[in-house]
Amino acid sequence: MFEWLDKKSVKSDKGYIWKRQHRFYSFYIENDHVLKVFVEGTFDKEDNYSLLVNSNFNKTWESPFNRERILEDKIKEIKQNIIEALIFMNINYEFTKL
Repeated sequence: MFEWLDKKSVKSDKGYIWKRQHRFYSFYIENDHVLKVFVEGTFDKEDNYSLLVNSNFNKTWESPFNRERILEDKIKEIKQNIIEALIFMNINYEFTKL
């Protein structure tokens, strides 16, 4: 279950937030840890919007937790959480290497 925080951010009842911050990145926020995820919005030939999400996540959180490595199992969980948030936001998406 999600709730809208503003027109670009949602919060899951699992406790994480997906926040569209900028044209080229979004934030995945879990408690006091933040992960910057690079993204790029695109339009197809029919003018449908889609979000390309970089599948090569950083392996560390943003400062001050940048010394904490994010393990592969956690990366998979974060990816799934992002997918759930984008589906709720009704945003088409594709994971790719940007």
